[in-house]
Amino acid sequence: MHSDRLAELLTPWLVEGRAYAGVAAGIRGLALDGRLSVGTRVPSERQLALALGLSRTTVTAAYDVLRSEGYLHSAAGAGSRVTLPAAAPVRPDADPGEPAVVRDLTIAASPAPAQLLDAVAGATADLRPLLSGHGLHPYGLPALRAAVAAHLTRRGLPTGPEQVLVTNGALAGWDLLLRTV
Repeated sequence: MHSDRLAELLTPWLVEGRAYAGVAAGIRGLALDGRLSVGTRVPSERQLALALGLSRTTVTAAYDVLRSEGYLHSAAGAGSRVTLPAAAPVRPDADPGEPAVVRDLTIAASPAPAQLLDAVAGATADLRPLLSGHGLHPYGLPALRAAVAAHLTRRGLPTGPEQVLVTNGALAGWDLLLRTV
C-alpha cells in the first residue's frame, strides 16, 4: 500500500494519546476490518514516518508492537507484510467474566469449515476431464446443462440439454435476453 494512502487511513487514530499507539491501533484496525488485506506490504518505517509527519522512532515502535501482537511480519530486505495473529485477538470491549461462546464479530471472515478439504478433493477429481480439452463451452458445461434439463423435466417442464444455456450469472442472462429482445 502506498504510504500516502496509508497515512490518510491512519489519520483518525492519531488524534489523541501516544502517536506510536495510534499508528499501531490504526494498522491493527485496518487489518481486522479488511481494508489492509493479509499479505499487503506496508510502507517502510522511514516512508510512513515521512508521510505521517512523525519521527521514524515512533513508527518503529508501532511496527514493533504490531510484530509482537502478530499483525505484522517483517523480513530483512523484503519489507513488512500484514498478517493476522494465530490466536483470536482480545477485544478491547470484552468483560473479564464474558462466556467463551460469544462470537467475535470484529473479524468478518470465519475460519473455513472442516469439510472444505473433502470438497476440494472431490472437486479436483472431477476437474481432470474438464482440463483435457480446449475449455470452451459457449452454452455451458455439457454435464451442467444435462443436470439443469433433468431438474426442469422432474419439475414438469420437459427439457433437453440442447435447450439449456448456462450464463455466468443472473445479470449476464438478463443482459443476453434483453439484447435478444
